[in-house]
Amino acid sequence: MGIYGTKNRITKLLIICMALILVFQLSPFAFALENGEEAANTSEENDSNQENESVGTIIIGGSRTDTNKDNPDNQDTDEKQPEDTELREDETEDKEPLEPECEHQWGPFVEIKEATADEDGELRAECLLCHAVKTEVIEKHVHVYNPTSGAETMLLGETAPGDVRETAENHVCAICGHVQTESVKAAVNLSVKLDVTGQSVYVDGILTASDAEGNVTLPDENSRVITTMSYLSNSDGYEYPNPAALRVYFISRDSEGAICAERVTALDGLLQYAGSSIKTAGEQGIRTITEIPSAARNQLISGLNGWVLEEYGTVVAWDSEINAADPTLDMGVSKSAYAYKSGVRDSIFATNGSNIQYTNVLTFDSYEKCKPVLAMRPYLILSNGTESMTIYGGTVHRSIAYIAYQNKDVYARGTSEYNFIRAIINACGVPDGLEPIQDTVCNYLCIGNSIAYREPDGQYWWGSWGMAASTAANDYYHRVKSYISSNYDIANSTLFYYGVGTTATWETSSNRSACLYELDGVLNESLTLVSIQLGENVTDKSTFAADLAQLVSYIQARAPKAQIIIVGDVWDFAGCDSLKQSVAASMNVAFADLSAIKSNVNYRAGFSTVYGDDGRARTINNVGVATHLGDSGMAYVANAITALIR
Repeated sequence: MGIYGTKNRITKLLIICMALILVFQLSPFAFALENGEEAANTSEENDSNQENESVGTIIIGGSRTDTNKDNPDNQDTDEKQPEDTELREDETEDKEPLEPECEHQWGPFVEIKEATADEDGELRAECLLCHAVKTEVIEKHVHVYNPTSGAETMLLGETAPGDVRETAENHVCAICGHVQTESVKAAVNLSVKLDVTGQSVYVDGILTASDAEGNVTLPDENSRVITTMSYLSNSDGYEYPNPAALRVYFISRDSEGAICAERVTALDGLLQYAGSSIKTAGEQGIRTITEIPSAARNQLISGLNGWVLEEYGTVVAWDSEINAADPTLDMGVSKSAYAYKSGVRDSIFATNGSNIQYTNVLTFDSYEKCKPVLAMRPYLILSNGTESMTIYGGTVHRSIAYIAYQNKDVYARGTSEYNFIRAIINACGVPDGLEPIQDTVCNYLCIGNSIAYREPDGQYWWGSWGMAASTAANDYYHRVKSYISSNYDIANSTLFYYGVGTTATWETSSNRSACLYELDGVLNESLTLVSIQLGENVTDKSTFAADLAQLVSYIQARAPKAQIIIVGDVWDFAGCDSLKQSVAASMNVAFADLSAIKSNVNYRAGFSTVYGDDGRARTINNVGVATHLGDSGMAYVANAITALIR
């Protein structure tokens, strides 16, 4: 080729290099491929430039060629072409391709057009290197599908109770590979078998039926937990029973994908109803009490089968708003409060053996809200880190009025708790089906001597009450009267002075039976309590026991419902105690023993300060008065009597 051949080769190399440089300078994609993140961030700013730069740029087989319709050789029209014809001839003779041909690596054929019995179909494949495309014809034919070979099944929708699962099944033509999708419905087994005899069954807190063989059908494949429990009737005849004996089953799938339920015995006895009570301190209301075994609680806090305790408390709703069903946390009409929340609160109300108790308090702003029935239910939330599961206990149906009725005899009359409960009962009445509340009645008759009462004489005694007590409220009769007024719905008290100074003095009379008629004005069938405090002024004891027995019989005949209490001697020198005890035993009546104080001078008044009917303070100045019981002695006698009241 000589010198001309060498020039041709050099010229070719220079042209190739210039073309490559020009391509990379003009290409808007060179930067984007290397700096994809920056290119993406600046795409909006560069859109107009890229559009201008890419005019005339065509991607073919993955490479780029610049073209110009008016100047195919991409030369400047103002620049003259070299007139070296020999060079052009040599270039023509020795011309080599600028790029090597692509050794195609074809991807899989994809059906573009389905072949039918009347028309050919088409397959298309693309080169993985240069993106060139080639096609093949699928000759027209009738599809032959294999119903099992190459079939795929996938879930199309949620499964409903007692429904079937709808799936899409893909079938492949044995001739051309065309895929045909068919809808297939197949029965789904959402049933698990449990020992639920005599139990109510709940799936995720919702009451669910079971058949005679114990089969429980789950509402869907997302069910998490089954609980079962029995209910016990109330002994008072209240229409709503109490839940008991909770069992917990975790729902899972076995190795073959079948649904199963595994009983978690560690949670037996979880969320048990432990009663209701009244809260009077602070905000008044009622509290429901729930028990949790301490061992189960500790295990849940540390983790059980991957589940950790997050919260427990009580969910409440009005029965009328949920049709007497079981409340759950997701009901729009329910309200809830927690007693335990991980990292926030851990409130323990009490302990009962190996169980802890927690409570939630229901408050109210009117008695009208005490009448309707509430549905109250304990709950417990577990978490495994990604999802949660709620376990519910049994629902307790109660009205606040019913809980008040249950607690009617718990607190002493006169206390704030008692008054609070009675106010609810009085406003709402007794709940249907329960026994009406019978008013408690105490009609008290006190028969005594000067220790119970002494008229003032203005010389050595100034008050109309038990001698030597500082005020009327401090003598034993008024103390007993105050006690029964605080502890009975209806309380009446009467004092009968039967000692020295009366028209018929029983203690000093030689014919005591002749004095009995004096009692006729105070004895009646309505009396429920009679105390007999006599004997300190008796001098002739020869007939005392017989006379006292006759007195007891006289009272029993005219006040047959009355409990009779014979009070012991307040002084040791009276000498009647043994006789009183003997009569009390023979007549089957109570005896209030005062032997602990009758010889103890500390219980006597001495020359202490007392007040008269006029309210003036005076000092006892008489030895006989000073020998009587002071305030502490009077309190001892009153307590001895009230302790014996049935």
